[in-house]
Amino acid sequence: SGTPDVPPPLSMLATYTVNGKRVEPEDLVGSNGSIDLFYDVTNTTSQQQTITYEDGSGKELTAVEDVPIPMAAQIQLVLPRGTTSGVEAKGAEIVTQPNGDLLVVWNTVFMPPIGSLTQTFSVHVRSAEDFRLGEFRVIGSPIAPSQKEYSQYASEVLGGDKADALS
Repeated sequence: SGTPDVPPPLSMLATYTVNGKRVEPEDLVGSNGSIDLFYDVTNTTSQQQTITYEDGSGKELTAVEDVPIPMAAQIQLVLPRGTTSGVEAKGAEIVTQPNGDLLVVWNTVFMPPIGSLTQTFSVHVRSAEDFRLGEFRVIGSPIAPSQKEYSQYASEVLGGDKADALS
């Protein structure tokens, strides 16, 4: 247990605009007007590996490629009740929680060709008054085939033993 000596498998960069102008995170809280939130989430597990494959004629070829661990993820954003109206988030489910907060949820895969290694999740708030931002969560898990070679690779990239890397 503890903090691993490897970077997290998913990283995030957040940017914000108020009334079309980019603002720093500390200037977002308390804002009024139109607000856009952008979250760039990246699968950071790619490592160079030598791969062998057959081309269309059956000839065996070898290449060195960046190979990521396939990751499934859920991205969650909470917008506290009473501060926003007209919330839109492409590709997301927006649910009103029992306490009145809005929960914005995206489900995605970070593995080409199904999903890019870096994806942008955005929220547009048509109107905000004294804007507050709730929790933002990135919950990811490797999509793990049971092959021994993959288990070893995931363990090396994610740190820890094989059981930890795939659980």
